Amino acid sequence: MTALWQVDSAQFLQNVKQVTQNQSVMAVVKNNAYNYGLDFAVQMFQQAGIDTFSTTSLVEAVRIRELAPEATIFLMNATDEFERLRANDIHMTLPSLTFYRENKAALAGVKVHLEYENLLHRSGFKTKDELLAVLADHEQNPAPKMEITGLWTHFGYADEFDVDMYEKEREAWLTIVETLVKQRGYHFDLIHAQNSASYYR
Repeated sequence: MTALWQVDSAQFLQNVKQVTQNQSVMAVVKNNAYNYGLDFAVQMFQQAGIDTFSTTSLVEAVRIRELAPEATIFLMNATDEFERLRANDIHMTLPSLTFYRENKAALAGVKVHLEYENLLHRSGFKTKDELLAVLADHEQNPAPKMEITGLWTHFGYADEFDVDMYEKEREAWLTIVETLVKQRGYHFDLIHAQNSASYYR
């Protein structure tokens, strides 16, 4: 006998609105929207007023573009398929100073979000100085170049309440934002960091 799983669209939509409370939100819809179904989830989020999405898969990012022609779409994993990114107006993480140096010319016209590694140690720029180095080099580059449109990190410890790691990574992130934006005057269209757990905290 085949199991049947049904999702109540009205309840899903109500849950989204209750969580977001009219705040600007980037909906993470990776892995087929956590198996809710990518098409379904994107359509529901759009109905709730969300127009910014992220995923780890370029295939999914392109599909989101088909579903949401005007949306802002962010790819959390780096790729070297730069032409596909440009063609579909997909923003991508810039994961390291090394990646930037190796792909500097090829990244021209690609919208990128600088990723701060923080305590998760998955990917990202490791220090404030690395971030400042790429920003300075980009500023002085007269050739066609990437567009720096965002700054982001991922809180790896927000759902762990018995350790102080979340407070440490949060403080480190706020220091990065303070340094780049308020002290150095850099502008980013999108600055994003919170996952579900940190949003509630």
